[in-house]
Amino acid sequence: HPTLYPSHAVLDPTLCASMPEDVTLSSGLDALSHAMESIWNNNNTPVSDELASRAIQTLRMSLRNAVENPQDIRLRSEIQVAALLSGLAMGTTQTALAHSISYPFTAHFGMPHGFACSFTLSEVARYNIAEDADRLTPIAVGMRCNVDEIPDALDKWFADLDVGRHVLSYVSPDVTDQLGDNLITRARAANNLRSIDGAKAREIARTALERF
Repeated sequence: HPTLYPSHAVLDPTLCASMPEDVTLSSGLDALSHAMESIWNNNNTPVSDELASRAIQTLRMSLRNAVENPQDIRLRSEIQVAALLSGLAMGTTQTALAHSISYPFTAHFGMPHGFACSFTLSEVARYNIAEDADRLTPIAVGMRCNVDEIPDALDKWFADLDVGRHVLSYVSPDVTDQLGDNLITRARAANNLRSIDGAKAREIARTALERF
């Protein structure tokens, strides 16, 4: 309802200065996931693509530095604005496949949402590029690479951020065998530009975990 939609958002980076490393990283990765999911989405628009691409560019440049320099208010502000932009994009489109896969990893294994919805991003990118590579162009622009380089660039970036250490502290690749079709949340998977079934979702999740 319109009365539930905020008229203003207050971004105060000083409130984030005490955030521990894992919360800073998972929050930044959540924003990244919102941005990327809004792009490979059946509900995308030119405006949501532009917002998401700008968010990705800022996160690519500043997230590691924000993790390493938690008291830097300028960096905190940059990440906050990127999160806002990706949230506005995602508010238009809603989320897609990476979020569909994420929910059981949080519900059953306690993995923080930001890690759960981002650890599959490179594999989801590979999956979606095969369907319509051009649709991922705003991601490539934000990451300053070619579209076909997005998955490998994400893998390299996540290795640099040490994402695998955090993710694998909650699960191992074989947990995907326990999840059946639970990785498909229809309301989210239906937004993805390429359709998918439970078996393929499990394969994506397992491959992503094995890459770490």
